[in-house]
Amino acid sequence: MTLTKGEWVDPTRANRLVPYKIYTPEPLPGDAPYPVILWSHGMGGTRDGAGFISRYVAAQGYIMVHIQHAGTDDALWAGKPGHPWTHIRAAKIPRKTVLQRYQDVPFALSQIRSNPPTHADLSRLGMSGHFDLRNYGYTEAVGKSHHLSYFFFCVKPSMMPAIPDSVSGRSMT
Repeated sequence: MTLTKGEWVDPTRANRLVPYKIYTPEPLPGDAPYPVILWSHGMGGTRDGAGFISRYVAAQGYIMVHIQHAGTDDALWAGKPGHPWTHIRAAKIPRKTVLQRYQDVPFALSQIRSNPPTHADLSRLGMSGHFDLRNYGYTEAVGKSHHLSYFFFCVKPSMMPAIPDSVSGRSMT
């Protein structure tokens, strides 16, 4: 797998930076192009979050593109005393910041389309992300958005309740 980190600059939004991290599987001889999944982090997250998920998904033949949303990222808690969730739960996110976050996704899509990752199949484009009770993640709103037509599929990972395995009796979460 190859990891690529960088930042896109959106000149139409006062040069807003949109950091990204791309997980690309190593191509095998004869491999077809890979579907692309855009990942939007939860409140207080960064482009580096959920790497364990993206490494696994990339190993299954998908390109994962993580983007970071300024204003709802680790700036909410980094360098502050106490537990990060204390600061995240107390955060007052201005409407403008929420709108900027939503606008990061179509901007990232335009950057991916103009300079696609190697072996990317942009006709199979998905969206995913992490959610919590106060998350403003784009995938939560994608069903109500006019941007839905960009996506072939949408994956919503969520916390699952512990489900006992009927054979072993152990929790399968």
